[in-house]
Amino acid sequence: MKNRDSRLPLYQRLADEIRDQIASGKFKPGDRIPSENEFIAQYGAAAGTVRQALQELVDEKILERVHGRGTFVKKAFDSTLFRFFRFNQNSNAPPESRMLSRELVTPASYVQRQLKLNDGDKVIHLTRLRLIDGQPALFEEINLKHEGFEHLLDYELSSFEDLLYPMYAEVCDQFIFRAEDTLCVEESTPEIRRLLRIDESLPIVAIERLAFNFGSTPVEWRRSRGRADYFKYRVDIR
Repeated sequence: MKNRDSRLPLYQRLADEIRDQIASGKFKPGDRIPSENEFIAQYGAAAGTVRQALQELVDEKILERVHGRGTFVKKAFDSTLFRFFRFNQNSNAPPESRMLSRELVTPASYVQRQLKLNDGDKVIHLTRLRLIDGQPALFEEINLKHEGFEHLLDYELSSFEDLLYPMYAEVCDQFIFRAEDTLCVEESTPEIRRLLRIDESLPIVAIERLAFNFGSTPVEWRRSRGRADYFKYRVDIR
């Protein structure tokens, strides 16, 4: 465990080492990691140290234990924004995506701060419409760090998949681990009203999402806007 702060407990340094290996792609979502005995042999650490390091990563939901099979890297984040909206409950149709635009741009200052970009850094700016049963449901503006996602610039808009996170993994080898969602209500603009086919009296719900990779680095910031009359929110408090 080279270049680790020797003042940290050994289990913490080992946890950081494994975390970095996951962030670098050595272990990918769904991969089984080495057993405790293998880590003991590799690093010369005590069994209790290895067990404590792995437990920390399990508690962080980076790893998950499967009884009788071993310990695995948690599968990539897949929580959908559609959980906030209700549509035709009799429909089994999956959400459809219609990519509208893609540009390599200088980000707005707010996006730059959210993604922790340096001056001069570019983002890939995507806009898309999400539909249920052919009806517009969400309009999304998505900003991705250019570095790491540049292969998306080679794709025709019609080739983009309905689910972007699996596409990030397959095309760019970038995995979304977690995200932070912030919700608010705002007035609609003429463009939003046209895209969502609503009148000016109807407010919209805006959801801002900041998504992180396994290294806890923010890589995507998006704003999704949907009809307020379809909006729902539920949380279990225990």
